[in-house]
Amino acid sequence: MAVLVAGLIRGFTGFGSAMVMAPVLVHTLGPAEAVATNMLLEFAVSLQLVPAARKHIDFKMLAPLGVGAWLCVPLGVWIVVAVDEEIMRRTVSILILSFVIILALGWRYQGTVRIWLSTIIGGVSGLLSGATSMGGPPIILYLMSGPNDPVRVRSTIILYFVLSIIPTLGSLVWAGVISADVLFRAAVLTPPFLLTAWTGSKFFHIASEMFFRRLTLSLLAIIALTSLII
Repeated sequence: MAVLVAGLIRGFTGFGSAMVMAPVLVHTLGPAEAVATNMLLEFAVSLQLVPAARKHIDFKMLAPLGVGAWLCVPLGVWIVVAVDEEIMRRTVSILILSFVIILALGWRYQGTVRIWLSTIIGGVSGLLSGATSMGGPPIILYLMSGPNDPVRVRSTIILYFVLSIIPTLGSLVWAGVISADVLFRAAVLTPPFLLTAWTGSKFFHIASEMFFRRLTLSLLAIIALTSLII
């Protein structure tokens, strides 16, 4: 069920699926396998979106973000492998609640996009991606600000996800986290995830953005709170 809801959210908004799946997968599989499964699913859906976005990608904006992510992803993977599972589960839930509050308040970075700051944001995103599979919010909060063209930003974010997932998967393989069971699970979950993502993209033209935004944030808050309590 979490995968289906995550697919709808990803298709409609372009992000957010990892935040839906992370607490559920962490609770059922443990942090390391949850990150691995999440990343494999995210990689599949991101590849699906790249062809339509490739004409609008801002590589000047993308480069420092990608460098920062590649440098910090291995540290994130080390954290998810080394830290106690219960600590990671609660950390994931607290991070989700924090992101929900920030998004609900409508806060956005108000400064200009700079190379050094983009590298730092990419590093933070890479660290979170490797440790929790939720590297999207820092990038989204950073780029969806100021006078940046929304189409260009969305397209750049799509390719960023692909580029940041590659070192995450590589680090997970090196750490011995991606097993045959993880690959099989991802293979089973990918078709319904892609189908609901496609369905969600169609809802974009029907449903009110405000309605879906409120629904998404409410679901995320419920999932995170439930994960903290259980």
